[in-house]
Order: sequence, then structure tokens, then C-alpha cells
Amino acid sequence: MDQDTTVNNALRDLKFRNIIEEKSSEQTERILAEVWAAGLEYQRGIDKKNRQGTCKRVDYFGRNDENLGTFKSITEAENELEIPRKTIYNTLSGKFKRMRNGHYFRYTDNGDDQHQ
Repeated sequence: MDQDTTVNNALRDLKFRNIIEEKSSEQTERILAEVWAAGLEYQRGIDKKNRQGTCKRVDYFGRNDENLGTFKSITEAENELEIPRKTIYNTLSGKFKRMRNGHYFRYTDNGDDQHQ
């Protein structure tokens, strides 16, 4: 359902139930539009999270090649470590070997932790 239809239906129901008055409907309409947009962003986040099951696991290594953690996906590593996705992907793809701090990521290869 699109934003206008959703907001108009909600306004109609709120007026019908005497929760809001006609004179306050403009302000309520703006608030409902913001709530609709927030719900859309929330749903996009859920959709993004659901894609994690199809992703490869990644290992995070420190400056001295010590394993600092394993993550289910690039997204999980991005969220937990607060490292930009592009930076993680660049080390995984070999665009650059290490980040500025000397750390790097490698795909987990079925328990075989071969890395450079």
C-alpha cells in the first residue's frame, strides 16, 4: 500500500473512533506520514538482515595475523565492528591487503584459515 492511501485510511479510522478531531488532522497527517516512512526504513532493514543467510562467513584478522573474530556475513561484521562495508569488501576482494590499522578480512574457507 502506498503512503497516501495508508495515511488517509489511518486518519479516517482515527476520526471515526473519535481519537482525533477534524481540526487536528493536518498535524496528525504529517506525523502519520513520518511513521509510514520510518516503517518503510525498518522493513528495508529487515529485508537486508534476511539476506545474511546467503552470504559467506568472514574472518577478521589483526596486525599480527591473529584471528579477532568470525562473522556470518559482511553485514554482520559491518554492524558489529562499525567498519564500512566497502572497506571490508575491498580487503576481501584483494583491492587492498590491509586496512590502515593493519587489520584485514578473509572469507572463511570451510575451516581452512589460509591467509596472507
